[in-house]
Amino acid sequence: MAEEGKRVFDTRKKTCPVKGHGEYMEKYAVSKRGIAFASPCPRCEEELSGFLSDAALLGKVKLRRMTCPVPGHGEYMERSVTAREGGTITSICPACAAEVRRREPILKICPNNPDHGEYAAHYMAHVRQKTIYATCPECEAERRGKEEAVEAFERNRDIKKMIKACGIPERFKNCNFENYVVEHDGQANAHYVAGRYVEFFLEKGRGEFNLIFYGSYGTGKTHLACAVANKLIREGYSVKYTSVLRVTGEVKGTFKKNSVLSPNDIFAKYASFDLIILDEVGVGQINSEWEHGVLFDLINRRYEKKLPTIVICNLPENPPVGIPPEILLHEHLERNLTKKVVDRLRENCVEDLLFDWQSYRRKKRDFRIT
Repeated sequence: MAEEGKRVFDTRKKTCPVKGHGEYMEKYAVSKRGIAFASPCPRCEEELSGFLSDAALLGKVKLRRMTCPVPGHGEYMERSVTAREGGTITSICPACAAEVRRREPILKICPNNPDHGEYAAHYMAHVRQKTIYATCPECEAERRGKEEAVEAFERNRDIKKMIKACGIPERFKNCNFENYVVEHDGQANAHYVAGRYVEFFLEKGRGEFNLIFYGSYGTGKTHLACAVANKLIREGYSVKYTSVLRVTGEVKGTFKKNSVLSPNDIFAKYASFDLIILDEVGVGQINSEWEHGVLFDLINRRYEKKLPTIVICNLPENPPVGIPPEILLHEHLERNLTKKVVDRLRENCVEDLLFDWQSYRRKKRDFRIT
């Protein structure tokens, strides 16, 4: 086993450029920063040390003042001597020589955990006359693992806070694409469109592309919309789930004497989210001009800021016979949201997705304990 502090080198065969010196085994190493260290020809080293002492008496050593190109190293006296077989041996800047010696990797034993054993410690820095080497790679990996675990914990905690602030009902907080039940082609298509919407959102970033889910009750519209919300929240986007009745109720609440909010504060809040999900369009009748004005302000502010909205619309359980679902949806939206709002939603709507299958809740009621 090599002693701690011993230099760690690889070896390779080299030919000295000085005539007659021939081949020698060069020791070399490369640091993490890409700096190469290599040993010179042994005969060159021997001749330089011997010649400098002998030649100094004979006056054969040539001296000249040089300036090192490395910032901070300054001037030094360069010494050169001619080898017996020809060629010139020249000294380098003393500061550079010391730096090269300092940057050589050395063999160290992990001081924190003896089980980690030896490792090649690469040069990191030289501070206050002390050379700092890289720490044990296994210790470094353990440290990074702990940091990543802390970051994951904090990220999960932030995600939980964002989901809570999103307003998703308790029943739908765990809705995702994996637990959405696909039993036929219609559900498979709905699952695909919602998944592609998320991919499109992540590819394009926050942009103006709306989505409309419409159909009868209990067909999974809210499940898929909340799956979209949960996925985007985990990707760092802000999402707000709300309903038509909740929005109008919030605006009405600002008219109370003790309210510190104004209607403008409510509209500004909904215009600040990357995505909002507007549920229960068509649950109850919105007939007053004031309620239509509230919904217009909500959608129009997002329209002006080019922000996307998902609308969930419930169609009547017993629609008139012979009317296509697309026509029924358009009439239903205009009746509940007004024509101006529908025009803004439809301008950049990527899909009107029809949920026209049996209610999942009704199917659950079919299974009774007998």
